[in-house]
Amino acid sequence: MTLDEEFEIIKEFVDKDEGLFKKPPKNAKYKNGEMEGKFIKYWKNGNLWLKYSMKNGQEDGPSEKYYENGQLAQKCNVRENSIAPGHVEEYWDNGQLKEKYYLKKDWSKKNSERYNKDGTPFDIYKK
Repeated sequence: MTLDEEFEIIKEFVDKDEGLFKKPPKNAKYKNGEMEGKFIKYWKNGNLWLKYSMKNGQEDGPSEKYYENGQLAQKCNVRENSIAPGHVEEYWDNGQLKEKYYLKKDWSKKNSERYNKDGTPFDIYKK
């Protein structure tokens, strides 16, 4: 199942400076008084901004963030509103890979690969 198929689409348009938790989606679902479910938010221009999951009122699960121009900015897993240990990918606003790494439980990075905006390798660190 793809991330798109997994998400119940709740369209919510956001301003550039709006934080994730400033305003819950209008169609948000609640369980025991806490926001729960999978959501998608869009930039005012209609481009995808964020795909995320909520559990017990906190961001929890797969997360994808996008630049206002529609390019993918970050792909990771989130637990209790923070990036969770696991694979993280970050991209430049032109779509080129910026960095990919494995985030360890102690917040250090493993197998970090960083790239310049033109896609050429900047720093490869395997540990």
